Amino acid sequence: MLRKFAHDVFSSNLNETATLDDLSYEYMKEYLIATNAREDIRNQSKLDMAKSMGLISESEYGGYRAKNFAVLMFAEKPDKFIPYAHVEIIREAVGTDKMEAKVFDGPIWIQAKQVSRYFKDNIMASYTVRDSETIEHRIVYNWPLTVFEELATNCILHKQYESPNYIGIYIYNDRITFVNHNRPVPPVTIEAMNKETRFDNRQYLNPELKEMFFALDLIESYGSGIRRAKDALKENHSPELQFLPDNDTDDYTMAVVMINEEFAAIREEEQKSSDVTKEITKEITKEITKEIKKIMKENPAISANEIAEILNVKAEAVRYRIKLMKKSGEITRKGATKAGEWEVIE
Repeated sequence: MLRKFAHDVFSSNLNETATLDDLSYEYMKEYLIATNAREDIRNQSKLDMAKSMGLISESEYGGYRAKNFAVLMFAEKPDKFIPYAHVEIIREAVGTDKMEAKVFDGPIWIQAKQVSRYFKDNIMASYTVRDSETIEHRIVYNWPLTVFEELATNCILHKQYESPNYIGIYIYNDRITFVNHNRPVPPVTIEAMNKETRFDNRQYLNPELKEMFFALDLIESYGSGIRRAKDALKENHSPELQFLPDNDTDDYTMAVVMINEEFAAIREEEQKSSDVTKEITKEITKEITKEIKKIMKENPAISANEIAEILNVKAEAVRYRIKLMKKSGEITRKGATKAGEWEVIE
């Protein structure tokens, strides 16, 4: 099935320069394959394919102008023609107080897939929790994949592309925030998004994009993304989804998803256990170093293998500790390699 679009939803001055040449024939064909379009359409020339999909209009100066939604869907770099048509994921760098950013550009339906894959590969985590009294177990996620996918796709689909701001997804240790620099289109309000689960009469800034995302199965049905996100959080026993701002003046929409509290508690206990293990390992290492020095003082001609045998540890571990002690100046080796002796420096 091929969906045809009759008009362009963006202002006429948003994109003045993109032409048919700026659309990727490969992305157009990939889209048609993904949406099960007829084979005869998939085998058309680029011009005929663009006409069939309603992606172009004739320019008064000759040639064909690419419509704005076509640029977003099929240009290699949409933000070359429509500024800030990309997504940035900004996350706390592990072990620091700094933030690091990753930019996702390219066709916006590809962006939606990429940000989902990034979350799945780099952010999403889980614990398997077992009940001591039964054989049952359950999986607790920091954030369910469905929540991230629905809210990220929601941002891309409902962005006001005339706005000179990118879509920002901010990942902190305890929460994720999704930010669009525009309000929802009436009759939907932020208050309703906090209270309701269904938005059957939802209006779209970008109806062509909505149709194409639906054809790609990036959205399941119109106005149901928030409901699925809320249901996934409830099933994971996570805090409720919150939308901001709580006023009528600020021109942005922010979705805030807090981390699952049980996951956070398990992670904290795990971190404490890891810290204790590190301290124990550090003490053991100090003790082994002390024992090696003692043995060397008693028998300066002893070999690393003989020390390992006395301490009942691997020879590689002893040689590694000796290397570190020589580097730090705690010991030196005098004489030939085999016939030499150890000197412990106090």
